[in-house]
Amino acid sequence: MSLYIILINDGVKEFNKIRFQTDGVLIKQTIHIYNTVNSVLKGNSAISVYTLIGWDGRVCGMKVSKALLPLILLCSVSFAANAEGAKKELRWMVTIEPPITYLDASGNYKGYGIEILKRIQASLPSYEHTIFVAGNYKRLVQEVQDKQSLSCALGLFKTDERLKILYYAHVPVFYFFNMQIAMRTSMFEEMGKPEQLSLHHMMNQKNYTLGLSDGRTYSSAIREIVDQYKGQSNVRMSSQGNVGESLLNMVSLGRIDYTFVYPEEAIYLSRKHGLENKITTVPIAEAKQLGYSWPVCTKTAEGSQIASQITNALTLMRQEDSYRELYENWLSSNLLKSYRKKYQEEFLKIYE
Repeated sequence: MSLYIILINDGVKEFNKIRFQTDGVLIKQTIHIYNTVNSVLKGNSAISVYTLIGWDGRVCGMKVSKALLPLILLCSVSFAANAEGAKKELRWMVTIEPPITYLDASGNYKGYGIEILKRIQASLPSYEHTIFVAGNYKRLVQEVQDKQSLSCALGLFKTDERLKILYYAHVPVFYFFNMQIAMRTSMFEEMGKPEQLSLHHMMNQKNYTLGLSDGRTYSSAIREIVDQYKGQSNVRMSSQGNVGESLLNMVSLGRIDYTFVYPEEAIYLSRKHGLENKITTVPIAEAKQLGYSWPVCTKTAEGSQIASQITNALTLMRQEDSYRELYENWLSSNLLKSYRKKYQEEFLKIYE
């Protein structure tokens, strides 16, 4: 960036032209400009009219007194240097979905998704990062799609429609267990601590009561099996709010024997209600055990560049144990061995 100062001698055609360069917020250089202008003015008492030609050659058209000119230049140089160093905003859209993202008692963003987001933000230092909450994933996609701003989000599945309107990174960001059978830890131990359970087998055990929610969506694999046993006395439907929370509370009180939740959800709610180590989740044999989701950005040229930068950053970050452990901290101990094995053998090799 350049600042030109034209000093005109009482209408005489001859003038002095001083050119200063600024690069970011440089205090020493700003002081140098101030001192240089002061010395020019003090050394030429004939100068009385001053015209400023501003940043990038634009004429400011200012006429000021000799006394005020150095101070005005000092302020304008500092302001312009700051403006040049200002970062472009990059919005990060999130949904409140504990323990991925939630707010603590002080209103601060928490969750393993937020910790991963912080690492990605640190890999993009040229942007001013802000977080916005979207009420649901439909709204989140609409916000990221909007080309009036530059936005990204973590944790979206790929669909044909989304691929048309969003840029995806080439590697996924989250690797997580799908819904599992949640039961009391005492029941899990009585069953011999199984690595997985057949849902068909569980539903055929009339002494085990399953609790389901009217308002929750289950995977197709779970739905297809449950539909075969609808109407049985050992299947109870609940229409309460706070779906996962209500069902786990019923499990802990012995009103039902098991339900379906995400394992990290079970741990989060167990800790919240003082039930830690009292609830255990077990993978369903008939269902896919693990899934993954992706970072996305606005579908513009700059959005494409950011998605590529996120790909590069995640390729390195995901190799670190501390990255994997952000999710593992929300798993019960019976799941860790299988998760780590799949993480190394499958997740780290995904590139699309």
